Amino acid sequence: MRLKHLLWLPPVLALLLIDPGIIPTPHLRFAGTYSSTSADPYFHHCDYVGLHSRRISPPDGRCPIIAFLTSF
Repeated sequence: MRLKHLLWLPPVLALLLIDPGIIPTPHLRFAGTYSSTSADPYFHHCDYVGLHSRRISPPDGRCPIIAFLTSF
């Protein structure tokens, strides 16, 4: 591997050290409360597990199975 292929690494590491919550990380939906049918649910809130597990209340009623979320 050539050194020029690693030029992206220092800026990314600097961002992580400055504020680890600035870069979204993948989270997996493991629970949620919804109404309507299971084929077309309207989610009231969704619980995600990941680096920063959290609960969200989507304004449009949609919760993807995998979401990229920040720590705040």
